[in-house]
This record gives sequence, structure tokens and C-alpha cells, in this order.
Amino acid sequence: MSTAAERAAQLGLVSRLKSSYPELPDAPYPD
Repeated sequence: MSTAAERAAQLGLVSRLKSSYPELPDAPYPD
């Protein structure tokens, strides 16, 4: 179970990865 801070950090990393690599799938990580 992740905290709000961990979730925010993960979402930030995912959004940065998606902006850098738009060909990646939308949800590379399970919820």
C-alpha cells in the first residue's frame, strides 16, 4: 500500500516517462 506522497512521486515519474517516450503504453505499472 503506497502513501499519497509515494503515489504522487510515481505519477510524476510516469508522466515524465510518457512525455519523453510517448510510444509507451498508458499504464506500464499496475494500480
